Amino acid sequence: MIEITVTNPDGLTVCPVLVERPEFDEYLDKPRRLVAKIEKGSGLDPQGTIQVDRRGKIILLGHIKQFDQSRQEYDRLVLDSAEALLAERIGQFYRYPAGTMLNSMLASEMGGSVVGLLAMANGLIPRGAWKPLSGAWYWIEGGGSSGRFGPITTLYQDHRPLTKVIDWPASPAGSFYQDASNLAIRCFDDRSPDYHLIIAPNFKDTLVRLGTISTGTTTFSVCYEVGANTIFPAIKALILAGGLEWTIRYEKDGYAYLDASAIVGKGSASAPVATYIEGKNAEITVDQMDGLGKLQALLGQGAGSGMTQQCSAALDFTTLGVWREGVYRSGGLFGSMLDGATEKVFSDCQ
Repeated sequence: MIEITVTNPDGLTVCPVLVERPEFDEYLDKPRRLVAKIEKGSGLDPQGTIQVDRRGKIILLGHIKQFDQSRQEYDRLVLDSAEALLAERIGQFYRYPAGTMLNSMLASEMGGSVVGLLAMANGLIPRGAWKPLSGAWYWIEGGGSSGRFGPITTLYQDHRPLTKVIDWPASPAGSFYQDASNLAIRCFDDRSPDYHLIIAPNFKDTLVRLGTISTGTTTFSVCYEVGANTIFPAIKALILAGGLEWTIRYEKDGYAYLDASAIVGKGSASAPVATYIEGKNAEITVDQMDGLGKLQALLGQGAGSGMTQQCSAALDFTTLGVWREGVYRSGGLFGSMLDGATEKVFSDCQ
């Protein structure tokens, strides 16, 4: 049983009726995209957020990518996961000083000593949006409370909050003004906003928040710079630099949390973390290679919760060797398809 819940911008929730079983991209346990045909007249808003449940478990949390109402028989929904939208966000040049904690560099909330990458993804106002207004003031036409941003209560220049004022021409540096139509700011240094990160928290929310990073207090001995590129690769690079393995965790509060763990097989003998079951949803293979020692491999459907952690209780980590991970993508690895794919992939790895 699959159920789609759409939360419209006004807070109203809608559960459209499915015409047929949805199509999944990659994996059923945690797909990045879902395409569904729904009955017409659902009352959903294409700007709403979505949650997809299967047997009481959230398998997709994110946004409506496309809402096609052109057909007479049904409407067509294309839904993207929160992390899929995160992968599309563009950042801006920013330098994290040496000694900055990993949690601070990844942070989704404002108020720290630096701007976290998730906060940047969720709230960065594009640099080219600002135009000169008067003196040291700059503005965005259409950035008012009735426009694209909605009412802004807090606006940041880098990590510092600007003061909201009601009379912009006479207000000091470090101020911002918003009426129904426009948004204007005066930076602390009286320079153009193009020289800074200007953050309106969560105005373009991906729904991704910082979760639990097992070594989040780790600091880097050198500075770390990001540029005007997609933000998600920088996030993953930082996590990998810390020797961690990341995963996205969906919660009932409507947010997707970025977690990372440094420990392979974290758990105990009585409560292992492995979720793959030999012969049911995974194939675990151990083979002896002439002159090369023991070769072990696992293939299962859905790497959504961290392949290394999932298989750790099943494989032998006491034998020295090289650990290598990979994802084999297929449109649903079930039954005989899984067996056939396992045989091919294991042969290729050998």
